[in-house]
Amino acid sequence: MTVGGSARTERGSIVVLVCGLVALGAVLVLAVVAVGGAAVLAARAEATADSAALAAADNVASGTRSLACAAAGLVAEIDDAHLVECHVEPRAVEVVVELTGAGPAAFGRTVRARSRAEVDFSSLRAGAGG
Repeated sequence: MTVGGSARTERGSIVVLVCGLVALGAVLVLAVVAVGGAAVLAARAEATADSAALAAADNVASGTRSLACAAAGLVAEIDDAHLVECHVEPRAVEVVVELTGAGPAAFGRTVRARSRAEVDFSSLRAGAGG
């Protein structure tokens, strides 16, 4: 009789163990979603910064240096970010954009990304001379 009695007392422990494993699995899934969301948000911010820097550098190359930061800001706005910094140099442009994540995976995080684009005027001079 003691054998049958001990089996009955252990019967409910499997339910507790399964509930614990399900809870652990849910926490792990949420952690993966959070890390994945942060990685995607960072990649989007870097791509936006690259695009904004290239748009600004295009204006520098075409001789409209005064419009370089406006072009960078416009490209950032198209990508749902905003331009935080824009430095125009004679042969380069450096921008910083800020992107706030939307959706359940981003948790409202704000990410900044910096990018620099340099202008090579040698190809423009070679094309004008020949």
